[in-house]
Amino acid sequence: MNKDERHITVEEATRILSEYKITNNIESVRRWLRKGVILGIKPISRKEGWRIKEADLMAFINSRIPSTVAPGQEIDEQTRKKIREEAREEMFWELFRELTFTGHIEVKKSRIKDCIEHLEMPKWCVDLVWEACIAQGWGTKKNPRIYYILDAFVFDGKRVKMDTNFGDIEEQILFAVIEEVRLKRVNGF
Repeated sequence: MNKDERHITVEEATRILSEYKITNNIESVRRWLRKGVILGIKPISRKEGWRIKEADLMAFINSRIPSTVAPGQEIDEQTRKKIREEAREEMFWELFRELTFTGHIEVKKSRIKDCIEHLEMPKWCVDLVWEACIAQGWGTKKNPRIYYILDAFVFDGKRVKMDTNFGDIEEQILFAVIEEVRLKRVNGF
């Protein structure tokens, strides 16, 4: 090992990644280390933990920053948000491929009806949304499920962000599903 190379801990790496708006989740950093997405030195013991060369962490950060941003260039807030969302989407699909879900909701037709009424949409929309939930193939026809990871879920084969304008996870998912079904119908899909 070159004595001039600086090594940092997972905690320090997480803090730096948070400053770049890539992640603030230490478990994501550990997972990326285990998979080799971020190059690191495996721990000899649990007490020691992973060590990361500063240059390797910067290489990872640079791979997450859009190529339109020059090295050392100040990044505006809109670009930071875009970088963070792209990283979250990539992390979402990594977890989805491993079927590592945060949890799930069991969709109830009565809850869809409540949400449709809240939005003052026509009653026939209840059946449309219900059928779309059944078509996802998770759970059973009587008890369809929607699995989620972090702040999103898969619906019609794409990642859909939860609607954070609502209080609990079930509402965040159901209102987002209703919007997806509405947009699909409006766009003629």
